Amino acid sequence: MTISEMKQNALVGDTTRELDEIGGRFLKGHGAVPAPKKTYNFSGNTCISINNEGHSFPIHPFNPSLLRLCRYTHNTMMKVISSLNHGVRLNEIGRIIEIEANKGGYNVIKNLCSHGIGKSLHEGLVITIGPFLSTGAGYVVEQPVTGS
Repeated sequence: MTISEMKQNALVGDTTRELDEIGGRFLKGHGAVPAPKKTYNFSGNTCISINNEGHSFPIHPFNPSLLRLCRYTHNTMMKVISSLNHGVRLNEIGRIIEIEANKGGYNVIKNLCSHGIGKSLHEGLVITIGPFLSTGAGYVVEQPVTGS
């Protein structure tokens, strides 16, 4: 629900801090305490990161092919999640993502990944499942941030 709220209120040019504030207001409005703040004293509400991990927020206006990519990526994620059960190897997650990406005519961005969130927030080891699909490139090249 929080991500949906952030998507609905995102504007072109919003910073990750502004998106995080939208998420924080939504959580507080529902009486929730952000787990990253409570558990780790994290500075943000929603753990948005600009590095080799990411969370996708399509911003209006967008073209239909971008919307299709976002929907297909979400459906791929749900297919992976529904295939998980005790004993499934981690490489099976990547295999399913790769197969689904190819079926849809997309590429997997190989140097972006999901991440573990450790054991503090939950019982046992927890990982995120987040396919990163592309209409073109298979790798992301990081560039230095310029300006202030």
